[in-house]
Amino acid sequence: MVSYVIKNDSKDSVWMWFDPQKSERVYDNLKRYFYLLKGDFSLLDILNEESVFDKRLNITGLSFVKLIPPNSQFGICLLKNSLNDCVDTLDRTVVLVKSAQLSRSIKSALDRNIEYMYNLDMIVIDRRKRLGQKIASSTSPEELKMQR
Repeated sequence: MVSYVIKNDSKDSVWMWFDPQKSERVYDNLKRYFYLLKGDFSLLDILNEESVFDKRLNITGLSFVKLIPPNSQFGICLLKNSLNDCVDTLDRTVVLVKSAQLSRSIKSALDRNIEYMYNLDMIVIDRRKRLGQKIASSTSPEELKMQR
């Protein structure tokens, strides 16, 4: 298990998501995560669709979006079989983008859907292999407490 804390010491809000195909270029990360079709729709299509009432923006790797306001932090606890791979996994998948770097259409869609964003200050991601199966689930700290 590795705990990872992202601190936003800037004066601008930072948006965070997980992308296993993370690029060094901000534009590529935005294009892939918000504009690329995931099934019949892109994430931006879903954010802009007024008829969708339950927009779940908390599925890691698919629709997870977290706003980290200025002078705030966000914790990620990663459970994995190999500790050596934990930090590398987070470095390869965590995307951080300042609000000023978002296109107007993405920023507007995110601002309109803020109530659907992941709103806790921490997430626990379980990537351990059990009985030959890869488990890829995300659990909030409250859900972990309920499981105990």
